[in-house]
Amino acid sequence: MRINRISTVFLLGILLTGSIHGDDSDPLVKRIKAHDLGAIYEAGNQGRQDLIPLLEEIYDGKHGDSPASASAQCALAKLGNEKHLAAILQEVLNPSIAPRYQEEKHDALINGASDKNADAWATWKIQECASRKLAYLQDERTVQYIAPLLYDIRLVDIGHLTDSPLNGASAFAVVALSRIIKKDSPVFPRRSCSEEETAVIWQKWWETHKDYYTKLKPILPVSAVGTNQVTQPKSSGLYR
Repeated sequence: MRINRISTVFLLGILLTGSIHGDDSDPLVKRIKAHDLGAIYEAGNQGRQDLIPLLEEIYDGKHGDSPASASAQCALAKLGNEKHLAAILQEVLNPSIAPRYQEEKHDALINGASDKNADAWATWKIQECASRKLAYLQDERTVQYIAPLLYDIRLVDIGHLTDSPLNGASAFAVVALSRIIKKDSPVFPRRSCSEEETAVIWQKWWETHKDYYTKLKPILPVSAVGTNQVTQPKSSGLYR
């Protein structure tokens, strides 16, 4: 029977520590068990395959809205879990299917938002959080899914919940791409740029580099890519 590398590390960890929950003599393990978010992210950055069982224990798919759970999901994706990586991508592309979407919408409704504005708020919150997750992961395979959002420069109008409309999908794409792209990144003018100007500069970068990124191994099937993948802003009551 063929045992993959992750399984080998997992079994070795049990033999050496006698536990699937990590060695308590390891300071990083102690911090993770205390739900130290920095330690959870550090486990992913260090490639700690032996801590996968502990991270899986912290992650709870049904209640993935807690900071520790969301951080564990990121670390697991960083450690090679394609299921968690795909789930994070879906939060950007199809935010309404995220476990936390209905909770965010409910909170907005309690605060007096209309149903339309509550949907807009929940969408914005899910995408904003997911874009930061993708920035942490820095997986260049995600670029082909993120880049098309650069063309959606609509502002999100959520009524009285905020003082002014919020930057939407293009801003989230910029946040993620700015961390993912290390080589041949866009050249910006010395002066400060508006959000729209920044998106346009990244759009031009994408047109030049898309052939490379679209040839990378896909993470999601074509059928899983949601309607947020737009090339031109569309008219919607949630945006202006």
